[in-house]
Amino acid sequence: MESTHKSSSAFVAECLSLKLGSSLIRQHSCQYVQVESNCKLAIAMINCQSLNSWDVKTVLSDIRLMVESLSNATFSCICGTNNHVVDWVARTTCKGTCPYNWMRLIPPELLSLL
Repeated sequence: MESTHKSSSAFVAECLSLKLGSSLIRQHSCQYVQVESNCKLAIAMINCQSLNSWDVKTVLSDIRLMVESLSNATFSCICGTNNHVVDWVARTTCKGTCPYNWMRLIPPELLSLL
């Protein structure tokens, strides 16, 4: 699952991160999930299929397809400081202590936030 994506903007990067999260949800067969992001526009576009932007249209379609089979998955916008998982990833990355395989082998301190 380790990969690098280049994006044309911060918005595209936000959408790609939501796609990666959706992929992990599906891979781990999670059923009741609330996906949070501080990117209001991305969340609005995922929740309202009539909203699309050409640069992320395919990414948004992929996200919708991945989560449509889940019993209960919601996407909501949350302020970055209230999103403890994002805060953990940002903090450990800045310190240089974020494990390279943190998405595959979730560290206990991160798992406790989920």
